[in-house]
Amino acid sequence: MIRKQLSLSYYAALPTPRYQITPEKRLMLAILQDAVTCLEKGLFRTSRRCSRSAFEAAQWIAERDRTWLFSFESICDNLNLDAETLRQQLLRKEWNGHVGERRSA
Repeated sequence: MIRKQLSLSYYAALPTPRYQITPEKRLMLAILQDAVTCLEKGLFRTSRRCSRSAFEAAQWIAERDRTWLFSFESICDNLNLDAETLRQQLLRKEWNGHVGERRSA
């Protein structure tokens, strides 16, 4: 089965137009998009095990740290996104079984 890769805009209303976004916020958007991409590529595999990058992205999203500038919570705050709502959408129930299964190194 082929799945269409979703962009971050599928999950959250993003600031527009893009040319008015500061370079720092563009970087934050790129980090969020990369996390979404890692989740989708790793968690929608046919096997029950997710990729390492998907596991790490899920951990980063689940972390509730606001002290680090590029934490999920801080990025959401800076972009005026509701971190909890976005977290729930990204880590919805059907992914939970996959996130707990870490690939052996």
